[in-house]
Amino acid sequence: MELLSIDTLDELEEIRKFRQSHIHWLLHEFFVNGRNNESRSIDNWYWQNNGQKIAFDIPWNYGEPNDGTDVKRCLVLILQDEALFNDVRCVEPWSETLMKISFICQKLD
Repeated sequence: MELLSIDTLDELEEIRKFRQSHIHWLLHEFFVNGRNNESRSIDNWYWQNNGQKIAFDIPWNYGEPNDGTDVKRCLVLILQDEALFNDVRCVEPWSETLMKISFICQKLD
């Protein structure tokens, strides 16, 4: 198992629909396999598992990405009415908000 990678906007929509059908889940923010290794770049996101650039325009949450401190290099998927993304820290120090983020994994072939 590894963190989820998403190949298309259609796949992202399927994930959103799946989450809506499991509304009893308490959490709605999930780490996925996205990463940005370039300093202060907002458009150089890629999937860690295969090194491929994310091939679709990332639907960012309002005001995101907002890494003015050059430390938010991991990608979080927010699944509510829409499927949107946020940039967050990959490592400590964790805030109370980030401690509420779960993970979505995918099974390897």
